[in-house]
Amino acid sequence: MLLHGSLALSEQQYGAAFRALLRELGPGVCDSRSLLVLLLVVERAKGAASAWAPYIDMLPQQYDDPFWWSPDELALLQGSRLQQAVQRYTAR
Repeated sequence: MLLHGSLALSEQQYGAAFRALLRELGPGVCDSRSLLVLLLVVERAKGAASAWAPYIDMLPQQYDDPFWWSPDELALLQGSRLQQAVQRYTAR
């Protein structure tokens, strides 16, 4: 089994809601990474009832991603490859 964003669209209980969200947002707004995050939220909320529970239980409780950093935190990356990668990603 492989957990990926497109699984959200075929998820039995919430797949229709994910598809409706994509239609409402329009093309290019919600990428596969965002779908994966939403799917993980749903599956984590299911707890032990989720087929993905053993995998989800192994994931870190906190995740730090520069995509969500404040401008002051991003300034610390000045001149680094990570700064360039974040700029490319956020420019999409």
